[in-house]
Amino acid sequence: MNFANELLKWETTTTSNVGIDLGFFKNKLTVAAEYYYADKKDMLFPVFLPLSAGGPDNASVTLNVGNMTNKGAELTVGYRGKTGKLNWRMNGTFSTNENEITKIDGDTDFLFTNDFGLVGRASDQSRVTALAVGREAGAFYLWTTNGIADTEEKLANYQLLDSNARMGDVMFNDNNPDGVLDDNDRVYSGSGLPKYEIGYTFSANYKSFDFSMNWYAALGQEIMNGFNAWSYGFGRHKDLLYQWSEANPVTPIPTYRQDIRNHRNFIGYSDLWLEDGSYLRLRQVQVV
Repeated sequence: MNFANELLKWETTTTSNVGIDLGFFKNKLTVAAEYYYADKKDMLFPVFLPLSAGGPDNASVTLNVGNMTNKGAELTVGYRGKTGKLNWRMNGTFSTNENEITKIDGDTDFLFTNDFGLVGRASDQSRVTALAVGREAGAFYLWTTNGIADTEEKLANYQLLDSNARMGDVMFNDNNPDGVLDDNDRVYSGSGLPKYEIGYTFSANYKSFDFSMNWYAALGQEIMNGFNAWSYGFGRHKDLLYQWSEANPVTPIPTYRQDIRNHRNFIGYSDLWLEDGSYLRLRQVQVV
């Protein structure tokens, strides 16, 4: 549900870019490069409303939340050649992009977004993204973990922070630190935006045969594994067979006590679900 906002104004974006295109050896080798910069003011963004605001679950309102810059560079290099009856061409691309929140309106430099959470039926326990000055839009802000309480000594120390903790529970870090685990203990944990993107295509033809392939790589981003968050959070993951218990005291898997809405061992906004999202993919291969 979205609430109306009569105070909205248009966001504005100022952009600039510079580029160059070069050709060598009768354009057998081509190079194209571009740098761009965008400055966005009064950015429009839907913001989550807590239940205390009087709305239903997942209610949001669109606000002019602040300012953001976006900058990056793109490089494309191509080469075509011929060897006997074989004609071939290859093309490589490289790009990098950075966006940064430079201002958040109001008395804060931090604002949770209205993402619907990693886990269905538990959005309040699994929202993971925020806007924060100095970080990219939609960055992950998470509780960090420090293993599980699998010895009496660890449990005794952790109970100074969480008096209800029991053997086999996850130990979360009091990052601010104030002796209380709450949203103030969430810390920047990367984002789903890749730092670098690389593409490569190759095509060749020989007589009546044609071959082509297309590769793509994205590097430097993180992902939140929503499947694991859901399956652990509702006690459905097969690896819970190996959870901590007195009969199985040597394991990295915390004890499942109640579902994610009633116990925080598998809370959705922790780094238990954070993974490296970098990948290399062969998008297409064709022989005709």
